[in-house]
Amino acid sequence: NAAIEAHQCGDLDKAQTLYESVLKNAPENADALALLGVLYEAQGRYDEAIAQIKQAIQIDPKAGLFFFYLGNVLRGGESWPEAVSAYRRAGELQPDFAQTFFFLGLSLNRCGAQKEALQAYEKAFALQPDNMPEALYNAALTHQLCGNYDAARAALLRLIDVTGQNVTDEQLFSGHEHLLGKWHFHLALLELLSGDYARGFARYRARFCLRKRPAFSAPLWHGENPNGKTILFYAEKGFGDALMLVRYLPMVKEKGARVVLICKAPLVSLFSSLPCIDEIIEEEQIVPLFDFYASLFDLPHIFGTTTDTIPLDIPYLSPPVPKASLQCDLNKMKVGLVWAGNPAFGTDRLRSLPFSDVMTLFDSEVIQEKVSFYNLTREATEEEVCRLQEKGAVNLVSQIKDFSDAARFISQLDLIICCDTALAHLAGALGKKVWILVTPEPDWRWGLQQEEALWYPSMRIFRQSKPEDWKSVMKTVCAALETAFQETAKSTMTGT
Repeated sequence: NAAIEAHQCGDLDKAQTLYESVLKNAPENADALALLGVLYEAQGRYDEAIAQIKQAIQIDPKAGLFFFYLGNVLRGGESWPEAVSAYRRAGELQPDFAQTFFFLGLSLNRCGAQKEALQAYEKAFALQPDNMPEALYNAALTHQLCGNYDAARAALLRLIDVTGQNVTDEQLFSGHEHLLGKWHFHLALLELLSGDYARGFARYRARFCLRKRPAFSAPLWHGENPNGKTILFYAEKGFGDALMLVRYLPMVKEKGARVVLICKAPLVSLFSSLPCIDEIIEEEQIVPLFDFYASLFDLPHIFGTTTDTIPLDIPYLSPPVPKASLQCDLNKMKVGLVWAGNPAFGTDRLRSLPFSDVMTLFDSEVIQEKVSFYNLTREATEEEVCRLQEKGAVNLVSQIKDFSDAARFISQLDLIICCDTALAHLAGALGKKVWILVTPEPDWRWGLQQEEALWYPSMRIFRQSKPEDWKSVMKTVCAALETAFQETAKSTMTGT
């Protein structure tokens, strides 16, 4: 008991000493062996943890909790099939322990056994409906992963109901964002992905139950008449969101407001040219007096945006005058490349392409003959830049200090081939042709199946058919490039 108490209090050294003392006197004490294994796992000693717990199982093979411990260690070491086996046995021996089935579901997800994972999550939730909402949430994610969006939505609505987070339509569309709990946030993302923008943007305000709004002294703007008032807008998330959402500021300006924008330093120069912004402030600078404030991400809801009413007055950003024209063969298409994003971004591993897949562009003799490539990927390594230059590509990254510089170069290109990064938004906002490469479960703004991008008419979407398969995407991109050359040649010959 003293060892367990020390373990629960986080005093691992004391707990280890006590467990070892117990085992010195009773080397076949299965509980002490198993718990010492759990302690080893907390210390990152996975192999020793597995050995200890397996020894405990040999002594007491009917102890379901020991198999649960083993599953946890194997899951921590990403040994997914082995973790599944351990959790299955734990569930057989102790069928009333909800956590076993929850973690079984997680492990089955990683093994690609989604139907079985759903069954495990349902079992976990049924055993502890009051304490296992995450099981129902994971069931919703699994439905979504399988493309069953109606089932995913139903699971989230059920989750909202059982956790007491229901709201009326009036509350959803009004200013009662404080009533929207965290499960509404996840439902909002699904609604946006599915194209239900009216509900999705209204419900997306639930994000402020997960993180607070900034502590401004003035009231939040909900869309009331702003004529003669100063409204402070702030860019809430990444660069891409700010680049996408500044399109709403002319609509605010038309209502007679004085518009002030706070944004990150790399955006200041580019946004300073927008006539709808009266004053622009870099983050961390002193804020002037204002009457209301709002996030840029509040604007789609305030203006009642649907998929049919997205503001499409494009281009809405303008590049600065080029300091010098790009050096290029006038007979070649100028194509910019962005294959990787900021590695600190949560899902960057999924959105960024392996460099080897990007290099397949140079396998086509037709493309080599017809295209001049320009690297815009800040995250490219020196070796990758050298390999591109060996193929004749031009590296522009060293000349780009902010988004204004990036806009200057992008405006001179014919096409940008880009993974889901801020430069895709920049190219689209400039009205440039951009081919964006996305995952099977993309960011909500790219929708589910369409090739056209709702937010940028000049954008074409190339989708993975399965996760992490960029080879087939690049094969499609290469074919599309070759087709574009053929169509251009045909138009030239016919004079059309």
